[in-house]
Amino acid sequence: MTSNRVLGMLLAAAVVCGLMSCGNSRQERLENNLKEAISVYMSENLPADVSVDSIVVLHIDSLSDYSYLLFVEKPVAENYAEQLNMEYNSYPEDGDVEVLEQRQRVADKITGVVSRLEALDRELSDPRTDSTNLKCFFAAVRIYMKKGNQVMEPEYYGFPVTPDFRVLESEAIPE
Repeated sequence: MTSNRVLGMLLAAAVVCGLMSCGNSRQERLENNLKEAISVYMSENLPADVSVDSIVVLHIDSLSDYSYLLFVEKPVAENYAEQLNMEYNSYPEDGDVEVLEQRQRVADKITGVVSRLEALDRELSDPRTDSTNLKCFFAAVRIYMKKGNQVMEPEYYGFPVTPDFRVLESEAIPE
């Protein structure tokens, strides 16, 4: 081979390596930003004696408006409605006033979630909902937590995280 050809191949290899390293650092930055957002969110929602030890990102998907509604918001609402239905059925129909009031509060929550599911179905059937914009990243993660000094068994979670790295909460579940 001529020295120019070898030099060209070396230069091409250097460019490919450089481009590959840019992609890796971009992926690493994304993962680090997602981990930070999830860690902050979890820390705000854990009991005082439990803390996040570490987070391992297993998979990241990019979701549009439509895919967010279909694969995140709707399943969350359906699961919440099922949970509320089980709670509602656990109350006796002929209980005391306090039990009947609690049963009615759960029934009201069910009505709200059913309304949200109906609204989701309308949004999903609207062709304008299927956009190409980035609604959020969906990060599947394994989280290691500590209680005191003891590391607990890892738990698996999925988090929708906005492009500005805020965890999205479902509109179907009232605060």
